[in-house]
Amino acid sequence: LVITHDKIIFRPRRNFNSNSKMVILDAYGRPELYQQVFGQKVLINQHQVAPNWQVHHIPINTSKTRMKDQRIWGDDKWREMIATLSIMVEFERMAVFVDKDKMEKASQAVEDLGLADRISLDYVYKGRGTNQYQDYDAIAIVSQAEPNPLSLVSQARALYWQDHYISDQQTERKFQDKRLQEFKESKQIDELVQTAYRIRPATHTHPLGKKLILCTPFQVKGLTDGNKVIKHGRRLNQIKTELDRQRLKKAMQELTQLGGYLILAKGLNQEL
Repeated sequence: LVITHDKIIFRPRRNFNSNSKMVILDAYGRPELYQQVFGQKVLINQHQVAPNWQVHHIPINTSKTRMKDQRIWGDDKWREMIATLSIMVEFERMAVFVDKDKMEKASQAVEDLGLADRISLDYVYKGRGTNQYQDYDAIAIVSQAEPNPLSLVSQARALYWQDHYISDQQTERKFQDKRLQEFKESKQIDELVQTAYRIRPATHTHPLGKKLILCTPFQVKGLTDGNKVIKHGRRLNQIKTELDRQRLKKAMQELTQLGGYLILAKGLNQEL
């Protein structure tokens, strides 16, 4: 029984026969939580095929609190974000996931940039298990996938019902109770991983290859800890400048291979 300031929640305790055998099919489940629920060791059998994709990580603050600040995340910022995403990778169709309350601004930015026919918008915590984006070749997540605080606290208190009471007090946007903060972070990572796999990088291929662009200020185990992850800076204008340089360098190399040499105006070589 969990009592908060505005509601009473009853979560019935489930009793399992310790001698019974059980198989749990959960692609994103974490063994430590199952072990806590069942009170015994859980054996893991992973049959997952390794994803074949290119992963980009932008360590930008995409928390709900930050993105509510219109001085930082106004219309211009959203246009800059969508424009940057559109030139980071070569793509045919891209799905961009944002928080539900940011759909309108993101949609307006896509329309303003004339990318509505190539970029589809959706929000996190929606459409779990959907195959809607399995044939897309790129996915971008501009969100930290923050769970509902009331539901989060209720679940954590039910999970740790045998321990001392969990307080929902926060300091600097973090829960003071370490158990609750860790539970929140694990839920965030679970959702980000599930969202990333909407383009099915382990089972579906694309001529242009599969790409993931993750915009979070923290690392996500299973996504950003690979050896081939492409790390970017946190400033969008610097990312765009570097991408422009790379495209220009590639174009110059192609030209010199075709024409043999390239003559630049005085001072232009240094500027480039």
